[in-house]
Amino acid sequence: MTPRQVLNKLYPRPAKQPKGASPSQHRIQEMLGPLVQGLTDPDEPRRQAAVRHVQQTCVPAVLALLIDRLVALLGGSGPVQRQAVASLAQFGPHALPALTLRFTRSCSAAVQQGIVVALTAVARGLDRDGRLGLMTELLTLSRCAADDSIRERVMGLLATLHSSLETSGRVPSARAIKCSE
Repeated sequence: MTPRQVLNKLYPRPAKQPKGASPSQHRIQEMLGPLVQGLTDPDEPRRQAAVRHVQQTCVPAVLALLIDRLVALLGGSGPVQRQAVASLAQFGPHALPALTLRFTRSCSAAVQQGIVVALTAVARGLDRDGRLGLMTELLTLSRCAADDSIRERVMGLLATLHSSLETSGRVPSARAIKCSE
């Protein structure tokens, strides 16, 4: 590995922005990089602390930008994707709009699969009203699925949420929702 490759690996360049993005948008995305790294840290206690810190200190607009960046990582695999899912689950219902919007705009089965995994993780922490709202969104998402396997996963999560609402109003266990993954 050349010295340049080592530097690029240790200090990756920010993702390229759309051509219409203003210089201030480039700067904002650049400044979000260290926060996104903290939210996807492989050390679980540090990642959890980063999420708590961001939730306590960041204004809603910054939270939305960070959630969008985490959602953008869901098409990959490995520890970064797993940590992005875990952070999105901690953001809870605040992550749902970005997840559902990205699902409807993506034609990639890998991205949609990552989003379904994240939706499943977020669903574990939702109250009854949140689960009902997510069920409504899932009906729409099933029509936007890239392929049948994604559609089956969406419908499986929908069925799990539905059955959790039928069991005398109890909150579903993490185990029950995990079965739909």
